[in-house]
Amino acid sequence: MSTEQYGPEEALTELRRRLDEGLARAGLTKTQLAARTGLSRATIQAAFQDSGPPPSAATVVKLARALRLPEDELVALRRTAAGPAGPAMVVEPGLGRPIGEWDPHDLEVHPAGGVSAGARRALSGYVSRAHDRVLAEVVREAAGGRSGMLVLVGSSSTGKTRACWQAVQPLAAAGWRLWHPFDPTRAEAALAALQRVPPRPDPEKEPMYELDGHTPYRHARYQFTPLPLIQRGLAFHEAGHTVLGQLVGFTCERVRIHTITRDGVTGWTGATTWARSFGTYLDVAVVCGPAGQAADLHQLAESGRLTPETASLTVADHDKEMTLSILSAEGVQVSESGPAPDGGLAWDHVMATAQQRVDREWDRITAVAEALLAAPDFTLTGAQAAQFAGITA
Repeated sequence: MSTEQYGPEEALTELRRRLDEGLARAGLTKTQLAARTGLSRATIQAAFQDSGPPPSAATVVKLARALRLPEDELVALRRTAAGPAGPAMVVEPGLGRPIGEWDPHDLEVHPAGGVSAGARRALSGYVSRAHDRVLAEVVREAAGGRSGMLVLVGSSSTGKTRACWQAVQPLAAAGWRLWHPFDPTRAEAALAALQRVPPRPDPEKEPMYELDGHTPYRHARYQFTPLPLIQRGLAFHEAGHTVLGQLVGFTCERVRIHTITRDGVTGWTGATTWARSFGTYLDVAVVCGPAGQAADLHQLAESGRLTPETASLTVADHDKEMTLSILSAEGVQVSESGPAPDGGLAWDHVMATAQQRVDREWDRITAVAEALLAAPDFTLTGAQAAQFAGITA
């Protein structure tokens, strides 16, 4: 049966059957498949799950390549399963994603030599050629605010995609995004979404985004950071609080990031609202204290943007002060350095525990943060957050 003969439900069933068979033939676990594709374990699990919507086209392409399945057929099945109009599109602020979050091989840069199963693919060394100087000049002009278009033409396997990948690297640190349209075809995908490419804010013309005093960011050091990166940091910060709290039994009413205006200055902040909370003193300290900062640090490291400077921007003094106040009211002593007092806690241990839990639950935190960024008004109910995180009561 050709893919055109399937209905949406049949196409989705057939897509997942082929994925299951491909996984069995490859002799991989889903954890190994996640490592091979670079997808999160939550994304892998959702792609194979019988219920739920079809996986994204990008996910299908990565799975097909990893399992050596016919890519075009699986993408066609996925398109049929999504229905005539396709699934509701969830768009992050701006198309694509930050340059530092891409694996260049997912952009069709050819890997260097053979790669064993499950191994991390590596790029070969790069030698600049004459056309690289032209590309670099266009990138410099774009960074300076002058838009342009350049088409690199050449025969197959001459390094066109790799040259473009190298050219945009200077933009990564400034938070630029890279968009890779390809479904149903590169031209159709580009034309369909081109009008959604937003202008890049000009710090000389756009209002400055200062940040509320109790957020993990400070205006004096963060004022030229693009707004999407500010929102992303706040989303992961709040997702850290939310996920770690729900996992130990806290009841979340709402999580959101939002603007706030004080003394005539508008900025961004985030908030997680609890209906009730209980647990050990260590649980309370971790969830209310460094959970948000630990999640923000993790997302900076994962995106390649973690430096001593960006790490300092994640420090959440307000969270620490609030946590110490809560514990003090309960008669719990906390040492801010050194060993814990009798019956009390050491803040160093609280921070280390938060980082361990964030690392362990990273897929859940990422799912909630991405959903928060895509949600109307950047707001989720506690039930929605739990659903995205795969947390059941």
